[in-house]
Amino acid sequence: MGAADPGVVELISAIQLLTRQLAVANGVPELWTVDDMASWLQLSVSSVKQSVICRPGFPAPLMPTGVDGAARRWLASEVTAWATQNRARLPKGRPER
Repeated sequence: MGAADPGVVELISAIQLLTRQLAVANGVPELWTVDDMASWLQLSVSSVKQSVICRPGFPAPLMPTGVDGAARRWLASEVTAWATQNRARLPKGRPER
């Protein structure tokens, strides 16, 4: 199966971002997992864990269940705001093949 057209991929990403922003603007805060952040940042999950969420000033995670070891979640609006302010220092994703 061939690679998707870069223009289509970019359009889909823009639509997804706009949908998230509209949900947040309408009072529906979206919670992201590490996988969600990796997809949005176009990085691997390991890159996000090792090079993004550990950075000083990165938004604090939420623990929905309050139990140690539970899956952490982040407010999408906080992550996107942080990424926008720190975009020059984010790791670069791999070029598409």
